[in-house]
Amino acid sequence: MVAPIPKGLLIHTVTYQAKQTSEWGDSADPITIEHVRVEPKNTLNRSGTGSTITSDTLLFWDSVHSTPCAFVEDSEVTFNGRQMIVVSVQEFYDASKLHHKEVRLA
Repeated sequence: MVAPIPKGLLIHTVTYQAKQTSEWGDSADPITIEHVRVEPKNTLNRSGTGSTITSDTLLFWDSVHSTPCAFVEDSEVTFNGRQMIVVSVQEFYDASKLHHKEVRLA
């Protein structure tokens, strides 16, 4: 068994809003997820038509210390007042169970 991500590294709190799931516009209430780590990465891209900033932020969620959450692509995560969209979710396992998730945000 692999040790969990040290809680001292999981210093951030985010708000997660699940993707709208019904045609009636119903969606779950936002939840606060504690004990995660967010590594922001922004890149300035310049072209002949102007400049754009591309976000490629990574959120680390630990199966032991983080608030339980089933991340879904196209859902919204708010960190430090900035709203981002879940682009992908990767699950990493130790020998027998889920160890952590890496959630790519844009």
